[in-house]
Amino acid sequence: MTLPDSTLQKFLLLGQVARKDQTKDIGRVVIIQLDFSGTRKRKCEEGDSLRNECLMGHKQWYKRRKPDADCYVGEKYIDPVEHEDNCKCTEEDYERDYNFVRNGKDGVPVGPEPIPAGVCTGNPDQTYKGSSGWRKIPGNTCVNGVKKDEKVDKKCLQAQPAPGEIIHQIHEFKHQIVQHAYFKNSKVKTIVVRLMDHTMWQSSNEGYSWTQIHPEHRFLIFYHHKYSDDHAYLITDTDSFFYTTDTGRTWIPAKAPTPPNTFGAQVTHFHPNTDNLIWTGNRGCSAQARSCHAEAQYSRDNRRKWSLVDGYVRNCAWAKDAELNTDLNEIICESYRDKKGNQHSFQNENPMELVTGSNYYANKRKVRRFPMVLLHWESYALSQMIPEKRSLELEVSLDGIHIATRKFPPSMHPETQHVNIRFLSV
Repeated sequence: MTLPDSTLQKFLLLGQVARKDQTKDIGRVVIIQLDFSGTRKRKCEEGDSLRNECLMGHKQWYKRRKPDADCYVGEKYIDPVEHEDNCKCTEEDYERDYNFVRNGKDGVPVGPEPIPAGVCTGNPDQTYKGSSGWRKIPGNTCVNGVKKDEKVDKKCLQAQPAPGEIIHQIHEFKHQIVQHAYFKNSKVKTIVVRLMDHTMWQSSNEGYSWTQIHPEHRFLIFYHHKYSDDHAYLITDTDSFFYTTDTGRTWIPAKAPTPPNTFGAQVTHFHPNTDNLIWTGNRGCSAQARSCHAEAQYSRDNRRKWSLVDGYVRNCAWAKDAELNTDLNEIICESYRDKKGNQHSFQNENPMELVTGSNYYANKRKVRRFPMVLLHWESYALSQMIPEKRSLELEVSLDGIHIATRKFPPSMHPETQHVNIRFLSV
């Protein structure tokens, strides 16, 4: 029991004693005084009150003691009164304006911007006040601070034409395009382009406008994830690379275990589980290095941690494919027999071996040891030259373990003729 206004720190506790515990001095009913005044040294002040963080441009708060404040309230209880204070505007208080899409930290138009009739009169040098690409989130009450929604001057050529007029947009790159691709099945048709000068460009509005991606880097190639339409990887000429998981709206920097390889092998191989990657890069390839070779490493957490697969390889990839029921953890490699020397100088004296390894290549098994070419990973078609017979044989495996030989027509002599093998899905 205490005073109804809850201002005291002293209480009376009324209790009942069991018969077996009663004595001459302790009867059936006892009263115990509890004094908590020693646990709090002072009365709470204004600085001991708790306030919420800014949300939608304002703070909504009421007076309440902070959990870590060493004080007592000491006042009569009253219903809390809600207060509201506006905050200064920050980046988080804005969203992309209508007809704009996100491109990194900026907003770019998806096409010509609609403007009121009569604003542009046909003068090519004329400008109008258009959207910056950002607007304050509806319902947000922030004031001052960051201002991202102020109108900006734009040329009338960027505006939507009057009804019935036709416009066209031309963007001239300074160098030849050597690689380009769309993000498949994306609501925003984003295109990425690599130029001969090793620069990367991106358009999030189907080519209406272009933005250079990380101009401080030189890019060698880019890959779209085979099993995830919104993932892509930009490979630089160092151990740095960039990846996206949102169709290019953001590019996240990351570190690879080695620089990309210079032996012509695909740098990254993908798995139906998007966190699994194989990276094939250069090892020991500094100037005048005698042990320069390709080394494959794998990651099971989307490049956060890398583990060695094998060195002196021509190619390594996951055995698992979306259409094949194989071991999820199996890796298959084209690997050189002798693990020494400069791989650039290898000839026929160091034969290639086809090696499969379960449990992420921990349990290795040699499948073949011949001069050979692995023609197609998904079905493991293997073309190999038999020196003793001076012949070419074609073998096929669906699991990387069991291999079946396929015969060429009797009239065909592939060792002396040009052979073109095509793979069909049936």
